[in-house]
Amino acid sequence: MRDLEHAQTTADRAYTQDRSVWIGEWHTHPSSRPVPSAQDTATYRQLLDDPELAFHSFIAVILSPRTSHWHMTAWACRNDVITRVPVHTLPEQVGYQ
Repeated sequence: MRDLEHAQTTADRAYTQDRSVWIGEWHTHPSSRPVPSAQDTATYRQLLDDPELAFHSFIAVILSPRTSHWHMTAWACRNDVITRVPVHTLPEQVGYQ
């Protein structure tokens, strides 16, 4: 269960520091594809229906392991529609200067 007070405090602190904004949720599917399950869609519906959260939409990210990397998908959740959205990734190795 979400600790709303803690989440709000963390989000407020991040916004004060650098204007970061909480835009969604993430979790893993360790043994299945990174596609919303029935449990996920029920959770998304609860989040959208919660008047205290007052979400009109949000992004859900799901990660699942592959042999040598993680596979990630993102889903836009709004009203009764969940839509897969493109995820752009960085190269596996990034040099620092």
